[in-house]
Amino acid sequence: MLPAISFVGPHNVGKTSLLEKIVARLDGMGVRVGLIKHAPGGFDLGGEGKDSARLYRAGAQAVVLATSGCIAHYRRTRGEVPLAELLESLAGEVDLVIVEGFKQEGLPKVEVLRREVTSVPLGVDNLVAVVADFPLPEGEVPTFDLQDVAGLTAFILRACGLREPDHGG
Repeated sequence: MLPAISFVGPHNVGKTSLLEKIVARLDGMGVRVGLIKHAPGGFDLGGEGKDSARLYRAGAQAVVLATSGCIAHYRRTRGEVPLAELLESLAGEVDLVIVEGFKQEGLPKVEVLRREVTSVPLGVDNLVAVVADFPLPEGEVPTFDLQDVAGLTAFILRACGLREPDHGG
């Protein structure tokens, strides 16, 4: 099974900003990272005037954008696609999947807290770590400072059963 871990927390708590740093660090280590982001409220298809958005809204069942070095594919579904199916779609392409959201799913979870948004944990199942911008009392799971990207990245690799790539030297 493809190693995966989910980052959860309320809207605007800083999950995406933190994940940008983690993904960049993992990429620099040579780890191929896939990311699945839960967007229950919908997402921007590229702007109202963009050709791809216009064609999708006209009824196309799937739209694929292709450029040199990148493709984007969005398609219609009959309701929410199960997370397991989304993970399976990345098999063979990546070494690790980081999921943002899907807090009801059974993946191991890292909860992100930021004092100005909330300091109250969600109480999710399968919690393996907490990241916060304020001191937390010692608990049942490891805690990380929001700025400890190196420590958190090493933890993610261990939690997902992956070894930090050896770059020699």
